[in-house]
Amino acid sequence: MKRGEPERRRQILEAASKVFSEKGFGGASMRAIAREAGVKQPLIYWYFEGKEDLFRAVLSELSPLFERMENPDDLMDRPPEEVLSLIASMELGSYADPKLVRLFRIVIAESALNPEGSGRFLEESQSAVLGFLAAYLGRQIELGKLKAHDTESVARSFFGALIFYFLAREVFLHMKERLPDQERYIKNVVAVFLDGLRSTNYAKEARQ
Repeated sequence: MKRGEPERRRQILEAASKVFSEKGFGGASMRAIAREAGVKQPLIYWYFEGKEDLFRAVLSELSPLFERMENPDDLMDRPPEEVLSLIASMELGSYADPKLVRLFRIVIAESALNPEGSGRFLEESQSAVLGFLAAYLGRQIELGKLKAHDTESVARSFFGALIFYFLAREVFLHMKERLPDQERYIKNVVAVFLDGLRSTNYAKEARQ
């Protein structure tokens, strides 16, 4: 990549993030993104194949967890306490960025009206996390650290607990009252899941 190109790509991503968060995927245009970035529209295609590719890049940029799921193999044998806490922290930590919160609000609204629009990309990203979680839980069963269980259901339940926190804090504000701080919430959610999932032998070893 030539000198100056990383900065130009960053410039386009920041502009796209702003336009997508204001207009959604369907309402955003490459022309508007180019105008916001202060570049000519054809230049965007030097870095991104099209609007779909650019939208995926924005989601990945704003949500480190989705990017981490592109190569999660090194996590498979790590302890459940570490991995579940990491996923929860990365997922909820993403929502500290107001741009991502605005973007997710629009994506959620768009998804109900047009599942084939931006909702499809969000589904792809979340499916990657769920797929990893199910595979990880299965690996932990093989290692004897967790007892046998329905990994698909548990993965969705765990991720659902994280989505609830975001919705309660950012969307359904009437549920925000008495909501624990993020660190305490993560600690409690991980503890509840692991208390029910630990194999008897591993639980004894952990206490020794």
